[in-house]
Amino acid sequence: MHTRFEHSLGVMHVASLLYDAICRKSGEILKSDLAYNEDGLNRDRQLVRFAALLHDVGHSPFSHAAEELFPKSTDGERYVHEDYSVAIINSELRSAIEGHDLNANYGLHAEDVAAMVKGGARRNSQFSGATSYRARWMPTEWITSFGMHTTAAWSTGGTI
Repeated sequence: MHTRFEHSLGVMHVASLLYDAICRKSGEILKSDLAYNEDGLNRDRQLVRFAALLHDVGHSPFSHAAEELFPKSTDGERYVHEDYSVAIINSELRSAIEGHDLNANYGLHAEDVAAMVKGGARRNSQFSGATSYRARWMPTEWITSFGMHTTAAWSTGGTI
């Protein structure tokens, strides 16, 4: 068993490893084809880390089982914890994200983090073509949980 906090730290760690591996193996393509520079790569690394860390901040007690109790939106769809995560990031956590001294170099906005959590990206991010939440985060969540309960090399300090 692990806590939601451990899980979120693990997802952030694995997302960082994956992002770093992509940059290491495809950095030149990112720079030549997508016009990235080192500042852009560093900014989006922080964006990925923030989104990974905060992706479950809207979870209710009893995890996904309690989502059946969530209200429905005006379109009849039941809200899910990602909707609450987005709302919390855009409201309660906005000043902590945007106003922190360490963010002066990155210029991250709460909306950027929330968009990545929900399954997209906004502004000038190269992640604007990102796929849905489930397609992006679920494998990372499985990897984190699997690694935590096994001796997978990367979960004990190895590399991807």
